[in-house]
Amino acid sequence: MPSSLSSVLERLGWILAAGALDYFLHVPSVFARNAHGLSVYILAIGSLTFVALNIYLLKIYPQTLDDRGRPRGPPDFRHWQRDFPRSIQIATVAGGASIISAVGILWSQFWLLAPVIVFLNIVGVVSFIGLF
Repeated sequence: MPSSLSSVLERLGWILAAGALDYFLHVPSVFARNAHGLSVYILAIGSLTFVALNIYLLKIYPQTLDDRGRPRGPPDFRHWQRDFPRSIQIATVAGGASIISAVGILWSQFWLLAPVIVFLNIVGVVSFIGLF
């Protein structure tokens, strides 16, 4: 089995696992019922910051022009700290705050299963994005 086919099948497996868990445990309705207060704002701000940073680095930055007037191209990940010194810290804080608030929202219903549900959903979303 070629590695590309196996990686696609692995991604589809994570997506199906996250979707099945959400469907059978009714996670969206529990999330909607328990989502109120500060945790919702932290989740929204953290998620939007994380997504906006990724969109900027992967889609917008390559279209900007360098000193010679040519498109920069994709970011050079080998020189990540030099080119984007605060991006890793910002993404870590934003993602961590989102994860903690999502676990807090689901904790009242699922207790110790809440971190597992959040982890599977994150892996499912990342796997879905990785398909494109």
